[in-house]
Amino acid sequence: MFSRFFEDLNAGYLSKIFFLIGIFAIGFAYYMEHLHNLPPCVLCIYQRWVYFFIIFLSVLLFVIDKQGKKGSKTIMFIFFLTFFVGSVISLYHMGVEKNWWVGTESCAANGDFGNADVDTLRKGLLQKSIPRCDEVLWSLFGISMAGYNFILSFLLSIFSLRYFKTMRNGSRKS
Repeated sequence: MFSRFFEDLNAGYLSKIFFLIGIFAIGFAYYMEHLHNLPPCVLCIYQRWVYFFIIFLSVLLFVIDKQGKKGSKTIMFIFFLTFFVGSVISLYHMGVEKNWWVGTESCAANGDFGNADVDTLRKGLLQKSIPRCDEVLWSLFGISMAGYNFILSFLLSIFSLRYFKTMRNGSRKS
C-alpha cells in the first residue's frame, strides 16, 4: 500500500508539501514568540534554522523538478539528513528540558553579573534576556514544542528516507 503511495508521489508535489511544513513550523515559532511572549532559547533558534534550510531545499527541489534536471535524488537525501539533524537537535533539547543531561554553556541564562558596576548592571537588566534551555515555557498534553518538533522531524526523516529509497531503486523517475 505505502510503496504504491511513494511510487505515485511526484517530487514537485513533495517539494510543495515540505515548503508548507517549513513555513508552518517557522510561522508557529514566531507566532508563539511574538503573540504569546515566549522567547526562544538557543536550542530553539537552532531548530528554526533547520526549517529555514527545509524551505530553501523545497524551492530548490521544485525548480529542479520543473526543469526536468537530475538531482532530485540527491536533494531528497539531503532532506532526510536535514530532518534527521532536526530530530537530533530537538531530542537533545527535550533531554535538557527533562534534565536527562545538561545543556551547553549557551543554554544557561545570561543574568550572572558578579561584581559588575552599576552601568553594566543597568545595561544587562535592560537587555532582553535569553531563556534557559531547560525551562519549558509552553506544553500541550505534557509535550513541549521541542517534543512536538522531535516527533515531526523524526517522522519526516523516515518519510524522506523511504521516498529516497524508492527513487534509488528505480521505482520513481527523477
